[in-house]
Amino acid sequence: NSVMNPTIETLADYINISPADRDYFLIEMNKAFDAHETFIKLELHLLKSNHSSMLVAVRAQCVYNKDGRPDLIYGSVFSIQKMLEYNHYLREQSMTNSITLLPNRQQLNSDLKTLIEHKHGCGYLVIIDINNFREINSTSSHKIGDKVLLETPRQLSTLAASENAPVYNFNFDQFILTLHNPSNSR
Repeated sequence: NSVMNPTIETLADYINISPADRDYFLIEMNKAFDAHETFIKLELHLLKSNHSSMLVAVRAQCVYNKDGRPDLIYGSVFSIQKMLEYNHYLREQSMTNSITLLPNRQQLNSDLKTLIEHKHGCGYLVIIDINNFREINSTSSHKIGDKVLLETPRQLSTLAASENAPVYNFNFDQFILTLHNPSNSR
């Protein structure tokens, strides 16, 4: 946190903004000052001492003098890089089956929505269900069941590779291949 008598340029130097974001920072701060905004929110990259950059959020309050010019800026600069990385990790986890590591039903829904919106021609959904899987899992063991769940998509991926068809783990023991504009050779 800092308190200073501001000029935008000295503020930019003070918080060590990356050269790529310096103009953006100056423009946005000038816009905020021209509009007499009291709360300013920005996201930009700061340079660290090792010359790498870090994505940060800047949250500042601005106090204006009687002439309408900024008289005081105080606020916080905090890293949002880790938060974005964690959000990316959570999104991947929510779209992937934890055993097979295949895209799951949520990912299938997202991909189908994209295909429909972009009208990628015709396609097919091939649904594969492992018959009596729950019985295999109960009588043999969960370890054997997990092996079946891992081997099935491996075999399906090998078959689907020539069509560049993704394999999804739709349900516990159900898999789906999506064939987009399939070749006529099948």
